[in-house]
Amino acid sequence: MEILYSIRRNVYSIEKRGYNVEFIGFFTNNQLQVSALLFSAKMAGGLYLEINSGPVVTNYEFLPKFFEELKIYARKLKAMELVVKPYDIYQVFNSKGESISTEKKELVSMLTNLNYQFDGLQKDYPGGEGDWHFVKDLNDLTEETLLKSFTKQRKSLVKKAKTFGIELHKLKRNELYKFKQIASSTSERRNYDDKTLDYYEKFYDSFGSNAEFIIASINFKNYLEHLQINQNELSKKNKTTTSLSRKKQSLS
Repeated sequence: MEILYSIRRNVYSIEKRGYNVEFIGFFTNNQLQVSALLFSAKMAGGLYLEINSGPVVTNYEFLPKFFEELKIYARKLKAMELVVKPYDIYQVFNSKGESISTEKKELVSMLTNLNYQFDGLQKDYPGGEGDWHFVKDLNDLTEETLLKSFTKQRKSLVKKAKTFGIELHKLKRNELYKFKQIASSTSERRNYDDKTLDYYEKFYDSFGSNAEFIIASINFKNYLEHLQINQNELSKKNKTTTSLSRKKQSLS
């Protein structure tokens, strides 16, 4: 029931943005083998159709047939464009950018054999979302061992960040403009398209208490206190070093 509730919330959110949403699926012997959320929007000359992060597959044997039937369905709707963004891993790389798995070219060829066009693996954020995702493997890690799993540089950055007096704040609906300001400046710096404030507000309304917009801020008072403590500790070390140096000189 929780999964169905989340799906309904998601559909409601998309519909509020002006899209039509429907559940589609491929059945054999009354068994659902492949399913997806298909949303559509009006465009010049017809409809724009998209499946984002899908479909969900029970039996991969029927996946080509699903995409074949999807094309037929799109023609019935007189769609001008059909876009499919599968949620599949094409290839895995390590943190150094070295490939640790082979390319799953069959994921692409399955669709191109059905006359779908492959846009290629793109950089940055085409269409507002990235093709590349950095995901840390959390298997066998605990809260205590997580920090140790990072590189020396990352450990240093995390420890340094803890001294900044950073505080987390969950935004209310009337504070979403703060999130929008941060998102806009980041999108300009990172070269991707940001959403509108209206989008974030409708997202917030759709998911209610399940939607969390969190911002981080620096408590400069706490940060200053920590800097003063560090300065005092460094001063003590310098005095100790100077004292030892003088003793060595007097003995020589």
